[in-house]
Amino acid sequence: MGDKIAVRQGSVTDLPYEDRSFDLVWCQNVTMNVEDKPRMFAEAYRVLVPGGRYTFSHAAQGSAGEPYYPLPWARAPSYSFLGTPEEILESLRAVGFTNIESRNETGSPGSTRERRADELGASTILGPDMPERQANAARSGQEGRLIRMLVVAERPS
Repeated sequence: MGDKIAVRQGSVTDLPYEDRSFDLVWCQNVTMNVEDKPRMFAEAYRVLVPGGRYTFSHAAQGSAGEPYYPLPWARAPSYSFLGTPEEILESLRAVGFTNIESRNETGSPGSTRERRADELGASTILGPDMPERQANAARSGQEGRLIRMLVVAERPS
């Protein structure tokens, strides 16, 4: 598969690709760590072909106040840039996306099930504080401090 896959490193606010290069741009749990969302969304728009789609999962700021830290994506608020669902959707519209669909869910943004001590889990990769981070995300979701979003937006044809 080496001749079919290319790996490139870059920034979501300055993608290393030509205009109109992709049919689909997908971000999974990345957007919460990007402060300049308008620039990130503009870059996704730029690299999509007309009719292409941008889809991402995101944890947004709920109405019940700040979430509890540390979280799975940020140990401190200085690394977390949530925005409300309304702000996220307006930023997408402002760069030109249309046919925006968003599924928002309150409740737990992650599983808090207990793992056996010998089971390979997120703590192995993301650090020994991952259970606390996951518990904070779950509590924040249950209390309306976090809203899970799944968004699909289209670059008009």
